[in-house]
Amino acid sequence: MPCNEYSRLKFWPDRLGVLVFFAVFFMAASLAAETDGPPFKDPDDAIKFYTAEIIKNPENGVAFRERGLAWAKKKDEGKALSDFDTAVNINPRDYSALANRGMIWAARGFQDKAMADFTRAVWMNGGKDPEILFNRGLLWGDLGRNDKAKEDFSRAIAIRPSYGKAYLYRGRLLLEEDEIDKALEDFSLCVKHLPDDARGYFYRGLVFDRKGDFKAALSDLDKAIGLNSKQDRFYFHRGDVLAKSGDLKKALADFDRAIAMNRDFLRAFYRRGTVWAGMGRHDKALGDYTMSLSILSLARNLSGSMMETFLKTNDWIPETFYHRAISYEAEGLKKEALEDAGRAVFFNPDSPAYKELKERLSKQ
Repeated sequence: MPCNEYSRLKFWPDRLGVLVFFAVFFMAASLAAETDGPPFKDPDDAIKFYTAEIIKNPENGVAFRERGLAWAKKKDEGKALSDFDTAVNINPRDYSALANRGMIWAARGFQDKAMADFTRAVWMNGGKDPEILFNRGLLWGDLGRNDKAKEDFSRAIAIRPSYGKAYLYRGRLLLEEDEIDKALEDFSLCVKHLPDDARGYFYRGLVFDRKGDFKAALSDLDKAIGLNSKQDRFYFHRGDVLAKSGDLKKALADFDRAIAMNRDFLRAFYRRGTVWAGMGRHDKALGDYTMSLSILSLARNLSGSMMETFLKTNDWIPETFYHRAISYEAEGLKKEALEDAGRAVFFNPDSPAYKELKERLSKQ
């Protein structure tokens, strides 16, 4: 069987966007039937055993494949890739070696080579291995081919109806496409089959938030945090829902926690600023808004489509200028307020609220 998971998770607090890579390798099933090899908990033991098998028979492709998996588990990609290459050269129909080599290529950013290996593995296996289909689906998603990704996730689910991860990732794509009800169904199935995975509760909480069911959203976000208390975005989103529900004190505590965990979480500064403003503390709100806008330093050298993508991904930037303008006005800083209102309109000229604020301030 192939390595467990290739994934470029795309995380911004409430949408898929920024690429974060991780790959987790697991040893394949024991090849006792093919090599009389016992199962190994320690990859070093596996390496010793399969090296001895290779010395006995240099044409033992299975031994190369299994040793490659052991190297992968030790995170030695170079040696793993070499062994998978040899395994495939010995037996071009070894779909497990192909799939695992695809994992290495994906880890190294060679997406075309990874896709070629995953696709060959699917063909050699007759499309019967849900793990390979799942991993290829993740790669399709990384390449922006959501249609192909959903197709592979659906095929994996058809083979294994209890495949919680496939529901999770298909649900994420559906959420990105605003297929809210379908996403809710997938996240609920993820929770059913992976009740100890915080991600299912987290994403279902986002769906309930989108649907305006704040009570259900808070329940799921509480569960997500209970299962994994180390994710800053979990606290951010719970804080966001609490703020929408009017519980500003608890929302403030969650934003504090998210920021304490990740000082680069600039959107959390913006959202905390809105809570301070809602509590009448415009002085504190101004500090948070200004901190959040430091993200613009990342865009100094961007232009054209890259700038467009940056602003689309960080669509809270004009909101921050708008709210900072309001707080400047509340603090009696009319000039600064007008300047920020102008910036909000510059970044989003289609907003009636931004235009109205700028016009009102310009008349003062």
